[in-house]
Amino acid sequence: MGEWRHGDIVRMGFIPAAVSDGILRRFAFQTDAEGFRNAQTRDRIDVAALGDSFTDAMTIEDAAAWPTLLERTTNLAVQNYGTAGFGPQQELRVLTDYALVHRPRVVVLAYFAGNDIFDAEAFEDYERSNGAIHKPDPGWPIRDMVSRADTFYVASALHAAQRWISNRGRAEAKTSTPPEAPPSAAGSAPRFDRGMFSIAVNGQTVRWAFMPPYLNTLRMSEQELSARRGWTLTREAIRAMRDASRAAGAELIVMYLPFKSQLFLPIAVEAMPHDELMNALRYSLPDGRIDVAAMSANRLAQNRMMRRFCADAGIRLLDTTDALAERLREGVNVYFPDDSHLNEVGHGVVAAALGTFLRDVEPNGK
Repeated sequence: MGEWRHGDIVRMGFIPAAVSDGILRRFAFQTDAEGFRNAQTRDRIDVAALGDSFTDAMTIEDAAAWPTLLERTTNLAVQNYGTAGFGPQQELRVLTDYALVHRPRVVVLAYFAGNDIFDAEAFEDYERSNGAIHKPDPGWPIRDMVSRADTFYVASALHAAQRWISNRGRAEAKTSTPPEAPPSAAGSAPRFDRGMFSIAVNGQTVRWAFMPPYLNTLRMSEQELSARRGWTLTREAIRAMRDASRAAGAELIVMYLPFKSQLFLPIAVEAMPHDELMNALRYSLPDGRIDVAAMSANRLAQNRMMRRFCADAGIRLLDTTDALAERLREGVNVYFPDDSHLNEVGHGVVAAALGTFLRDVEPNGK
């Protein structure tokens, strides 16, 4: 069984449990013979789904995860090869070691913009250290094969959390408001309480907290991100996935999954007075300079980077940012309020977008 009550933003200490809804979520959890989150291992599949926790979806029922929804709506045999915490190099190994033997026609790499570049850097460091770097338990049952370095982002995030907590006191003093029920009707004033925003969107209250390490990424310009070693490693791994897929008669598709801050920052900017927003953002980023205009300009930096790369590499790209943003603008949350991951609605949006996209895709251009 899988079970959780508070999201990763709470568990890492970035916001207090008191502002979380605290709903107990419990669901069945099973793996196939290869150790991935599937009911069974199948000899032949149509679609191999690669990615990290946004693909294995261990925060929700398997029936609500995008690979399962894609299979149900398209009648394609979709096998979930997602593994929490994996970055591009590990996903390449999953492709070559596990997925391609099942002769998929399509390989979908779910690129998560929140940490894939940084996971790529961390995994290279791990390999160079010959495994000397030790990683904390991420809080989920992890099978043996994942020991290749599944928790690097968790490790770096926990390190950031330690620094963040040391600065939290002064941020709370400036930004906390008395706890109360979130607004429930259009026109209600935006509220912010110890990391949790409550803002009316299209007549519905949307609540969310930022994951500080991801929010911090918006302070990096496109030039800075492009110059990182992790972006080079990411491109190398994706090119290798493309080549391995084509050699096996499959077509690689990159599916871009945005991190929460990319969708929610514009909502906060529109709804809150500038000074209030600055104070709220300082709660998540208490030890650094905040420039909302620059963060807004950087918001789609990775989208642009991935679009250019895929065009140059001859790889089909599906960017789900607009589809998720459109649903959010309807007043429906697509992420868990206190967690960095997509909720069931978000997975549904991704599955629908991918299903439509796949109707126009023929392996190897045939």
